[in-house]
Amino acid sequence: MVAGGSGGVRGGRGGCGDEGAPGPGEPDAFCEGALEGTLLPEQVQGDCASLVCDGAGRRMLAALESDTPDDGNPCTVDTCAGTTPQHTAQTEVACYSGAEGTEGVGRCQAGVQQCDAAGQPVGGCEGEVLPAVESCAAGGVDDDCDGLVDEEASPAVCGDGCTAADEACDDGNTSNDDGCTSTCLKEEVLVMSLGGSHACAILHDGRVKCWGYNGSGRLGLGDTLDRGDGPGEMGDSLPAVNLGTAASATLVGASLGYSCARLAAGNIKCWGTNEYSQLGVGGELNRGTSPADMGDNLPAVKLYSSTW
Repeated sequence: MVAGGSGGVRGGRGGCGDEGAPGPGEPDAFCEGALEGTLLPEQVQGDCASLVCDGAGRRMLAALESDTPDDGNPCTVDTCAGTTPQHTAQTEVACYSGAEGTEGVGRCQAGVQQCDAAGQPVGGCEGEVLPAVESCAAGGVDDDCDGLVDEEASPAVCGDGCTAADEACDDGNTSNDDGCTSTCLKEEVLVMSLGGSHACAILHDGRVKCWGYNGSGRLGLGDTLDRGDGPGEMGDSLPAVNLGTAASATLVGASLGYSCARLAAGNIKCWGTNEYSQLGVGGELNRGTSPADMGDNLPAVKLYSSTW
């Protein structure tokens, strides 16, 4: 419908129009030469009709079912029967008081409004479900009815069960060793290498852990104790290889008696047996049997004259 002017009243219908305005079926200067169905400027919202030109220079009413009237009573169903508004009383009607656009989205749903014999509302809206703060405890539910499931606003809160855009995971706690770390990084192995009697792996955060036989310090733990052959030696109890300050690995290789890792900076560090200078650090001293051998004290393999 085209909204009416001041007063919202169509001229010539029921005697309520502007004084002197032609009514339906009467000639109108506006309609001279206008196509049939051309809307006139003065329209009334909610009267089940449009005031249009008939193609012969006159006004006429055209039924418009979408122009339903609203009597303001929640206990009536407002419809159109041709150009006649109708208001049918109900014993109960659907009701919803949530924000526009949220009804029927996610968990949100309409309730029921009871109506008395006179067609007036009684009591409140029963059974409606309104938007709530998004909670990921149950998982898979759009609590705030915005069309997104288990989303989280920024900044993210690790451990609340909602996986935000800057979190790799969020399992609802801040514990480690359960697949998702206390800082919401996935606990996963990126690279693994098997040696003759030991193995090494790169974890999600670039740390290297090695286990098995530790002859010549090939596990890189600053001693020669084997790891993995007794209870309490793995998991958080298995130390990471100290590769230096803020160092992280991108590749690791476990060989016969020694291990090597390529660091994120692009250099290589090796530890373990060095009988044939396979560690590439000069000399034939084993590295990794003492804490003093590792970390920043463990030199990188020098492959270029100006670096490393």
